Amino acid sequence: SSPMPLFLQAENHIRHGRFNIGWKLYEYGLKDNIRKPIDGYYNEKKILWDGKSFDGTLLVYGEQGIGDQINFGTLLTELLQVQRKVCLKVDKRLVSIFATTFPTIKVFAKEDQIPAETYDKFIAIGSLNKFFRNHTNDFINSKFNKYEVIIEKEVERIFAHISGFKIGISWHSFSDKTGKRRSLKTEDLAKIISVNNINFINIQYGNVSNQVKQIKLMSGKEILNIPLVDLTHNISSVANIINNCDLIISVDNTTAPPAAFLGKPVWLLLPYNADFRWMEEITSALWYNNTTLIRQEKENDWNGVVDLVCDAIEKSNLNK
Repeated sequence: SSPMPLFLQAENHIRHGRFNIGWKLYEYGLKDNIRKPIDGYYNEKKILWDGKSFDGTLLVYGEQGIGDQINFGTLLTELLQVQRKVCLKVDKRLVSIFATTFPTIKVFAKEDQIPAETYDKFIAIGSLNKFFRNHTNDFINSKFNKYEVIIEKEVERIFAHISGFKIGISWHSFSDKTGKRRSLKTEDLAKIISVNNINFINIQYGNVSNQVKQIKLMSGKEILNIPLVDLTHNISSVANIINNCDLIISVDNTTAPPAAFLGKPVWLLLPYNADFRWMEEITSALWYNNTTLIRQEKENDWNGVVDLVCDAIEKSNLNK
């Protein structure tokens, strides 16, 4: 029988804060590759880790997209208190951020072949939740501080010339299944951008240059691009841009997790049917303490969200 119904139940339990049941059922996502752990996981000959500390080395496989790897990566702080020797396999764009933040962990890229003698047991990174996140308090008291990035002088130099309040903005999700309902329409974005005297900095990955041109036509204002930064492939440079902004406004895409975990204030714009990790009806995110969730009141209707955002920027005197 298909594991999918049990996996959907898992998401539903987690959404409503029943973590101890939810994360156990979440394991069904490893059947039929619903959770998509990184290459190598399904060919493992080693022992699956049971959460108990042991003498050898544990290999943690990243899973799903960059957002999940960054999200679940916050569990590594707790993991290291139980298991001293850990190595990690993640998307190659995240190798430097993980290696800088967790200097005792040996970090491999998804494409790397890890020699068998390097480690003794293995686990998928999302499975760490069932050991370390069984109660709301586990999130609130999480020992994770923030991701560290290597400072890029060039980005700092460019920002030194931008005076005033700086908001990094990301508005589009390229996800096949849910991207459309998670993304802002061009006119919604133009409305936010038109707030006076604020610098909006582009942190949107992917090919969006046409949309950026349209927005300039509609709002008379430009979204500033930091030159020579590849927003799609160079996550470390994106992290440097985020570090130099005062606030991040993002839809639920790959940009939101790094921003939140770099310790920046984030306004996260959510569709009516949001991802399970944002829970129900709460306005502050459980995973991140500096993130405000702004939710659609009606399916596919961003008007209320956009008005709220414009109003909040106006009222907070950021643009004085």
